[in-house]
Amino acid sequence: MQKKRVLLFLAKAFETMEFSVFIDVLGWARVDYGHNLVVDTCGFTDKVISTFNVSVTVDKTIGEINVDEYDALAIPGGFGEFGFMKKHTTKGF
Repeated sequence: MQKKRVLLFLAKAFETMEFSVFIDVLGWARVDYGHNLVVDTCGFTDKVISTFNVSVTVDKTIGEINVDEYDALAIPGGFGEFGFMKKHTTKGF
């Protein structure tokens, strides 16, 4: 089976339960059903703070991403009250 790559983008204040569903489902698809899947996490910074202050270290920052290398993009939702809808201020974005 051909390898498929999924980019899981984490924005500030992403919802941890929504993030975990992607990791869980894609992981079981690989382990139990033999799908050749690679999941890379990505953020504007190397550590992204989710809703309720859970810190996640991502595999790659957005500057390291080549979109042509991925077959799918997954973006978990988040809460505006924790900054999900605020504009990111890194130069170039």
